[in-house]
Amino acid sequence: MGAGQRVKLKYELWALLIGGGLLLTLMILDVDLGVPVLGIVRLLLGLLFVLVVPGYLIQATVFRRINQIDAYERSALSLVLSIAVIPPMALMLDVLPFAAVDLTSIVIGEGLFIAVLWPLSFYRRMRILREHRFAAAIPWPLDKDRDGQSSPFERRLNLVFLGLFVLVIATISAIVLFPAPAQEYTEFYVLNESGMTEGILRSIAANTPQRVVVGVVSAEGEPHEYSIEVISGESVLATVDAIHLDPGERFETTLEFALSERGRDREVLLVLYLSPTRELYRRLRLIFDVT
Repeated sequence: MGAGQRVKLKYELWALLIGGGLLLTLMILDVDLGVPVLGIVRLLLGLLFVLVVPGYLIQATVFRRINQIDAYERSALSLVLSIAVIPPMALMLDVLPFAAVDLTSIVIGEGLFIAVLWPLSFYRRMRILREHRFAAAIPWPLDKDRDGQSSPFERRLNLVFLGLFVLVIATISAIVLFPAPAQEYTEFYVLNESGMTEGILRSIAANTPQRVVVGVVSAEGEPHEYSIEVISGESVLATVDAIHLDPGERFETTLEFALSERGRDREVLLVLYLSPTRELYRRLRLIFDVT
């Protein structure tokens, strides 16, 4: 193939569809990212469908004709628009009552977004004459100017785009393949007398004893000693001292307290301290209407 020619990818939309199916299959099979070949394929496809494909489909849908924008602008739009899609998607997931901002929801959201854009892009492309349709192309080996040499500007721009792309891929790959060890914290929780997280009374009578189950699960990696206080205003209503826990050990106890001051939205704090320094470690908040 002669210098200055390009390899046209006339069916890149179909290639994206096949790649998406392959990625979905690898995810369903739960292919380990650390496994050679298949794990690397899943990682590369995942990065492609997060960092490039959404933006590529957007620009291919809007700019469907040849020479509406040049290859560098299309490349930049594909990367920038793909990244720009993620924050509003996360915001929408946070607002929806049946969704959560987690990896699974983001993956499903990206998949639905691509599933909507792909047929739209294909439909708009098919509505114009073949000779006017945009088709992705790969320089072979590089676009040349008239004397057969790449212009200095094109060479520098190619190197900048290549460097940025390699940097982004390398950074995300390192984060996925070599994640930092998660820092674990001691769990501090409160339950009702039946051991449920829900069902703690909101409305209570003054001077009537209330009972809650308070638990601590140590996750510090070494033995620690804790203490617990139940506080209302300036008053300490209940205490538990000298709770010695080894890593992974659980402690539960029933605490009893009563509120004497009537009123709405009376705050009760359950505070976990590290002993013997009494360093504040965790705090839980209960609100009562005292009648």
